[in-house]
Amino acid sequence: MEQATNDLLGAMFKLLVPQDKTELNKVIEYAQGLDLNEYTESSAAGLSEALNKALEVQADKGVYQPQIREATAELVEALLNLRYKADKSLLEKAVAEAAAIDVSGYSAEAVESYNAVKAKAEELLNNNDLSREDQEKIDEATAELNAAIRALKAEVKGDANVQTQKAAPKTGEVGGIAAVAGLMLLAGAAAALGWKKRR
Repeated sequence: MEQATNDLLGAMFKLLVPQDKTELNKVIEYAQGLDLNEYTESSAAGLSEALNKALEVQADKGVYQPQIREATAELVEALLNLRYKADKSLLEKAVAEAAAIDVSGYSAEAVESYNAVKAKAEELLNNNDLSREDQEKIDEATAELNAAIRALKAEVKGDANVQTQKAAPKTGEVGGIAAVAGLMLLAGAAAALGWKKRR
């Protein structure tokens, strides 16, 4: 009985004695070498929190083995939970192009449809928690927005402009009419002059 008690006390003592932090130091070094801008907002925040706790344990000279193991495990878990950001470069370009379009003069129905697609794309662009697993969703939104932009530009902008374009003759047409009128005047003058000579 006495031996068992001593063994238990010895094991408990080992747990309380300051231990080697080699593994913790290695994981901390690896985590500090990462560029968190490449990862989603929430996963990067999780790693920052675990890393700060690990650094506190690393700096504590009186820390015991349970705390070291816990800090190491939490930091490793945070590293495993990191998710790379999705590529939004094409979506960003499409949203910028859409923002520069003046929708005044287009039909209300066309503008409503266009704005709905544009709003969906902007929501995805502003979501900093989308990972590469969401890339298909982003690509689809980009394609939809580009199609909406093309459809809007293809619509004739305003009926008044169309009527003005139809009513106004082209420069070439004006020149042709003036030339015909001039020839008719010259022909008339020549005929009158010939009639006078015959008399």
